[in-house]
Parts: sequence; C-alpha cells; structure tokens
Amino acid sequence: TYQLALVHKLYKHNVPCLVEKNVYMTEHGNPILKGRVDIEVASKFILELKVSPASAANIRKDKKQLRRYTEAYRAAGIYLERAALVYYGSNQVRIVEVNVHEDEKFIDV
Repeated sequence: TYQLALVHKLYKHNVPCLVEKNVYMTEHGNPILKGRVDIEVASKFILELKVSPASAANIRKDKKQLRRYTEAYRAAGIYLERAALVYYGSNQVRIVEVNVHEDEKFIDV
C-alpha cells in the first residue's frame, strides 16, 4: 500500500519511476540476480521501503541490502546519486538517506 501510494504521487508529479526492478551483476559471464529494488526514481535514486521500526539492527541489515544494489548498478555502469531506506513505523516515517558518495543522513518525517 505504501509503495503504491508513493508511486502514485511520483507519477502525479511527472517523475518517472520503476517498481520492483530486478538488479543483476555479471559473474563469470553469467547474470546473477542480486535483488529487487522497491522503487527506482528517474534512473538516479533507489528507495527501499520497510514496514518495521528503524532500529539500529534493522538499519545495519538493510544498508547491506542497499549496498548490494548500488554495487550492481555501478557494475552495470549506472551511477546512482542516492539511495534511501524508508521505514514506516508506528505513527512516523523515518528515512535513512545513503548518498552513494558521502556519509548517511537521518531524516525524521
């Protein structure tokens, strides 16, 4: 539901995005599925949506997932500007923004 609402808002504002995009890396000439990105925005950003608390353990685990994706993009010659984890918790949304060139930022919404 959160994903559909966010994608609807992006399309409403004419922002191109892809949903559930498979991400591959090539190993020994064979494509290997590294995961599925929840939302790719304008071929520059990726968002991973989580319906769980933004605890330190969850952030650490989910950042590893995002790193796999950004590495796969980079290996394909696609350089993302940013990546973010979006946590939908009880009565709040927390965004952990990971700039692929700098340190992370925490944004409470």
